[in-house]
Amino acid sequence: MTSSWVILTLLAVGFILLGWIGEKGWRGRETRPIPAHTKDSREVTPSHGDDTIRNSLASTNLHPLHKWLTTAGNLDRLLFSLALGVYLLTRVIALDQFPVYFFSDEAVNTMLAEDFVRDGYRDYEGQLFPTFFKNYDKYNLSTSVYLQVLPAILLPRSIYLTRGISV
Repeated sequence: MTSSWVILTLLAVGFILLGWIGEKGWRGRETRPIPAHTKDSREVTPSHGDDTIRNSLASTNLHPLHKWLTTAGNLDRLLFSLALGVYLLTRVIALDQFPVYFFSDEAVNTMLAEDFVRDGYRDYEGQLFPTFFKNYDKYNLSTSVYLQVLPAILLPRSIYLTRGISV
């Protein structure tokens, strides 16, 4: 059940990014459509016949997908989104099965995050929002614990969630 929520969340983030990129264009400027065809500089005269007029009119009725892909930035966004989707899928598929064991160095971040929330956002020594957390006898955990706080509040503990945040 957790894996389906993670996949749905990743898809939602992808659609949000697509919408955000779509407003300004991939390079941060307004998107402008690229002309689908250029006009012929020759005048249409009776000597060209009806076929010339029919062909020029047919070229303006392009398929909607072709119009979308020829708009500046849309192909870039599509390829970027596909690459990002493939990358994310390769990172989250069977995340709870590889590596085959779940060791304490993975679980310590989630457990410290839950203790941090439980203790009123203080570490074991009573410091409010510490820069580093103590890991046995050394201070070496910081950002990884803070990244686990929101999932610790909202979701139940799971291997998938702990590894998903780390990836």
